[in-house]
Amino acid sequence: MTTFDHFTVSVRKVSALTRDRFAVTVRVCVTSPAPDAVNGKTRISWEPWLLSVRGMSPRTPAEDLTGLPGVLPPSAYYQSGDCGQGIIPFRVPEDRQPTAVLYRNGQGDVANFPIDP
Repeated sequence: MTTFDHFTVSVRKVSALTRDRFAVTVRVCVTSPAPDAVNGKTRISWEPWLLSVRGMSPRTPAEDLTGLPGVLPPSAYYQSGDCGQGIIPFRVPEDRQPTAVLYRNGQGDVANFPIDP
């Protein structure tokens, strides 16, 4: 788990769904309202999450896979003390393996979660 001023973020698990789809199970908790909070609620989304893949640019979440069971909502608002948890799906070419999960939000918070081979 990594702690920032307004959030805690963690990667619980990375698993292959198929040969070219990976599920990253994340948990994001709001510890205090972010500067851009709306009515005291802070937005949690897929936008800060990337999947690092050897030999390629980092992969963004696969927005067409939002219907998978257990998916974290692509964007939702949470009060302080609340957490969002679920999977974020990614597409990766069949011959590539992910090496890390990256988190980079708009407030300058950055975390790197290496994936054990």
